[in-house]
Amino acid sequence: MEVQTTGKKRPVTSSTIFSATAEQPIGFLDSGVGGLPYLQRARELLPEERFVYLADRRHFPYGVRNRDEIRAIVISAVSELVGVARPKMVVVACNTASVVSLSELRATFSIPFVGVVPAIKPAGATVEKGRIGVLATERTVEDPYVSNLIREFAPNSDLVLVPAGRLVEFIETGVAVVSRDEILTVLKIPAEKLIAESIDVVVLGCTHFIHIRNELSQLLGPGIPVLDSVEGVARQIVRVCEQTGKTARAQQAATGDQEHSLLLVSGGESRGAPGGDAAENYRRLAAKFNLQLLDHEPADQVR
Repeated sequence: MEVQTTGKKRPVTSSTIFSATAEQPIGFLDSGVGGLPYLQRARELLPEERFVYLADRRHFPYGVRNRDEIRAIVISAVSELVGVARPKMVVVACNTASVVSLSELRATFSIPFVGVVPAIKPAGATVEKGRIGVLATERTVEDPYVSNLIREFAPNSDLVLVPAGRLVEFIETGVAVVSRDEILTVLKIPAEKLIAESIDVVVLGCTHFIHIRNELSQLLGPGIPVLDSVEGVARQIVRVCEQTGKTARAQQAATGDQEHSLLLVSGGESRGAPGGDAAENYRRLAAKFNLQLLDHEPADQVR
């Protein structure tokens, strides 16, 4: 997928992103566009920081792979991100990747990591006794991790898991390209399933789904709140910066440069999603989230 709009396509290296004296950015990793709302909220809370987001389109989607494969892919992707951007921390902005890989990432790299998990804890606080619907990928639905979160944070609630893996592809390739009516049409069946289950609150169990939160809320109606983990994760990013003394205010970049926050896209072509176009989707989302869009080739792919 060609994402540069001008100039000759070239692989991204550390020298093409930041100078050696530049402030270290906060890194984000996902298989695609799911983590962009997390970056947006973190940037609102930390406006002096730089951000680098790696969309690992080469291995999209993570959720259909086995645990060992996901772990190996995520470790490799973080290695690439560290090599090109020297981030001071990495946010693993994918529920599946966080559950499978965080422990090994922390054992492998010397930088802090922040993961994401479905917002079961606030859901349990919202309805002490009720029915919590989790809209998620098939991998998340099958993983006992969500059930364990329910037992810990919402033991008196019933869990209803609704798989919606096809939504991930639709969002990845078309959410910024198609009309609002088309999004509502795609969401109609999952919304009807949630309503039929008499759900009291809905948790978005995949970061991609945050992009269609407003449309889902419209279909569910005002009586069913839709929860995500964006605010909690963003505030954890702030806490980690403060605890490690690595906020931009504390370090004050030597050059004073404020280079653009970047969206790096690694491989992958437009697939699926009638009416969708992954390359155009990325261009529009980069503009929406005020990110400079660059093509990235992993080191072992550069010739």
